[in-house]
Amino acid sequence: MKPAFFDKFNQSIFLLFMAIVFLLPPGTSIRTSYYILICSTVAISIFFLNKSYIKLLIKRLKLFDKNLVLLFIISTTYIFLSVFWSDLLSKELFFYYFKNYLLLLILLIFISQTPTNQNTINYLYFLVQISALIGSLTISINHIHSQGTEGRLIDPIDTAQIFGLAAIFCIHKLTLHDTKPDKLFSVTIICLASIFLLMLLAKSRGPFIALIFTSLLIIIRSKNIKLLAYISLIVVSVLTTLYFFDAYDSIFNRVSVPAYRFMIWKATIFESLDNLFFGIGLNQESSVYITNNNMGFQHSHNMFVDTYRLTGLIGFLLLTSLTIVTLYKGYSLTKMDDIWFYILIYGVICLLTEGRQPLNRPSHTWLIFWLPILLIAKTHTSYKIEKIK
Repeated sequence: MKPAFFDKFNQSIFLLFMAIVFLLPPGTSIRTSYYILICSTVAISIFFLNKSYIKLLIKRLKLFDKNLVLLFIISTTYIFLSVFWSDLLSKELFFYYFKNYLLLLILLIFISQTPTNQNTINYLYFLVQISALIGSLTISINHIHSQGTEGRLIDPIDTAQIFGLAAIFCIHKLTLHDTKPDKLFSVTIICLASIFLLMLLAKSRGPFIALIFTSLLIIIRSKNIKLLAYISLIVVSVLTTLYFFDAYDSIFNRVSVPAYRFMIWKATIFESLDNLFFGIGLNQESSVYITNNNMGFQHSHNMFVDTYRLTGLIGFLLLTSLTIVTLYKGYSLTKMDDIWFYILIYGVICLLTEGRQPLNRPSHTWLIFWLPILLIAKTHTSYKIEKIK
């Protein structure tokens, strides 16, 4: 089977995967989709390998930004190896993290074999908008019908983070048409309004702050005053509608609720001083306790702080270096490709307030952190995958 077929096939799988995550409930659905679509695609590719395809695979892997890929492999490998000095080390724990480590490497292979040219990006904008519009409207309507606006969504943080990703796609798409709106302009605006309502219903402050900051960065860098007007109009329209239906107070009833983030981070940092350089090792039972308030939390609510606690200063510096270097290289991408830079910005801010350990199972975290890192590493080289006849 010719490699050209796999190019088209991988492209279709990538687009399907990115679209379907907005149509299924968050959590296990993303993991299941990853196994069925991404992992099976790589397995099929390996099954039909021939010498020419092996050469092409190696060639494409070499065309990644070598420094970024090397830093990615070193960081993830070290984080995985930290499981060996965990007090809870067991065969089950080892294979759990070994599987997650292999799944990340599979993502690297899949991205290397998937065309990410302008044609792919254009399809991606379209599919993300349509699926996010359908998904956000469905979730919002079902939630309002069952609980009104008092309660929170099921999996509010995960839902807000994943649909915030779709909002970044919509906002970035508006910057690509400076002279006149494209044919799907109205769909983009409606999709943004629907996502904005959904994020209000989620009542999750971290993703909301991340979306606001990233949106402002896009506006400033694009110098697009019209975009600011569009977003302002959407915000005013949604808030006015909520006020009209007397839902304003219930939507914002969590604004004054204490977040405890700084207390959690402080407790985590001081707990980790006894294992400063190497951490306590990867484990799934890394609860954080605030002794002064007699409170316990399942994790640090910050991926970088959690990395410091589990893998020590070495793991923290490796992951931080990978993030900073990727952002630096992503900043110089072209106007079409810099969508991955903005998604990574959004993802990092989300994970600074709501993130968990980095080597978890495939989840929304992968879409806003690991995926843009690998795509920036690929697109930064500014090459075009040659066509195989």
